[in-house]
Amino acid sequence: MTVRPPGSPSEATNLKDPARVRALMRTGLVASDQVPALERLTRLAGRLFEAPIAALSLIDASQQWIKASVGLDDVREIPLSESFCKFSVESGQSFVVDDTSSHPLTALDTKLRDGAIRAYLGAPLVLRDGHALGSLCVADHKPRHWSPDQIEMLEELARAAVAEIELRAAFADGAARTAEAEAARQALEASELALRASETRFRRLSEAAFEGVFLNDGVRILEANRAGAEMFGLSLDVLKTMRPFDLIAPEAREATRIEVEAGADAYETVGLRASGERFPLAIRVRIIEEAGHLVRLSVARDVTDQKRTEHRLSEHAAEMRSLSLRDELTGLANRRGFFEGAHALLTDAARSGASAGLFYIDVDGMKPVNDDLGHEEGDRLLIDVASILRATFRHGDVVGRMGGDEFAVLARCASAVLGTLVGRLNGLVTAFNAEETRRYKVSLSIGVVDVPPSVEPDLDTLLAEADARMYDEKRSGRVVR
Repeated sequence: MTVRPPGSPSEATNLKDPARVRALMRTGLVASDQVPALERLTRLAGRLFEAPIAALSLIDASQQWIKASVGLDDVREIPLSESFCKFSVESGQSFVVDDTSSHPLTALDTKLRDGAIRAYLGAPLVLRDGHALGSLCVADHKPRHWSPDQIEMLEELARAAVAEIELRAAFADGAARTAEAEAARQALEASELALRASETRFRRLSEAAFEGVFLNDGVRILEANRAGAEMFGLSLDVLKTMRPFDLIAPEAREATRIEVEAGADAYETVGLRASGERFPLAIRVRIIEEAGHLVRLSVARDVTDQKRTEHRLSEHAAEMRSLSLRDELTGLANRRGFFEGAHALLTDAARSGASAGLFYIDVDGMKPVNDDLGHEEGDRLLIDVASILRATFRHGDVVGRMGGDEFAVLARCASAVLGTLVGRLNGLVTAFNAEETRRYKVSLSIGVVDVPPSVEPDLDTLLAEADARMYDEKRSGRVVR
């Protein structure tokens, strides 16, 4: 949040100061009808700042009078207890608040705010004699940061409003105030020059923007900046002859039309370049008034790079997740990966009424291999066992290393096939040992549990049972080698 420091107590304005109130009353504006020139300046402020709320207010000793506004409906009077504008009048400086909910001067529960105003920028209307009469302000429904350029631009608009006010007051005083009227007229001309400079600067900023800026009336494109033309591979002249939906790929137009008709202020669609190339397009929209008509101010951004980055991040996240479920040495599922895959297989088998078999496998003689031949040879043995298990079971079965020299397999198969699978494993181990000339033979102890159809038992219970059967086999000497 940014707040310009108010003036010191000696510089502060007393809202009830009789001289200030008399200066306000001399303008005749409090009791007057709306002033077209002030309404125009207020609308322009709303447009330049893309703000949903803009207002020009006068402050007397007890009330805030709204003389021109955008976004405040029929609100014309506000008690000072509910006024933001009084702070800029009291300090004589711009009052800048990025988030009203967290600032002690504005975080009040009032009828006007009620959470509707979250960001506020107000510039005081200060006469040449030093009296502050009111404020020109813009506000937003969400927090936002007001830049130094924006503060300066609003102060320029406030000076233009003061020139108009003083000019009206001077003419109201008649011929006796001719000299003052001339001075006010010159000040007005100077302010109008400053205003035109502000508008020119706004247009330069638009042209310098990297995003495409478009103004359309729902039928045709009225204005666009150079970045927008380059984004679609068109010249500005050609772009201004087109309809807004000509820039959207045909397959995305109906979905985009739904977003537009629903009043969405931000959405994504598919853009269409002059070359026919499609590209992801993010659009933000603001409805503004232009010459008495409502038009759409759209800011469009090519998000191709963003989508590419998001895709790479998604792929990286998937790769990291896959690695977190894999045993680094053998490439099989690790304990976590086995549990995740086994749960999915058991759930699917129970749903379809299929049976399964759980195999718990221990590598015999692992410790002597590590002690006598080294851990590198022990790792080689584990890798060989993993290869034998892959060759024994199908691709859809879940094969994992549970830790150390223990492996587990959950296979989707009928009860009658369990023995066949054990026999296949035994044959592959025998063939491996016959081909290898090592100082040891691969030897496995296996515990098998049959999982009947239409049953989804607890996996921990199944593993404990298979582990117990495996040790029974080891003690009995019935091993696979």
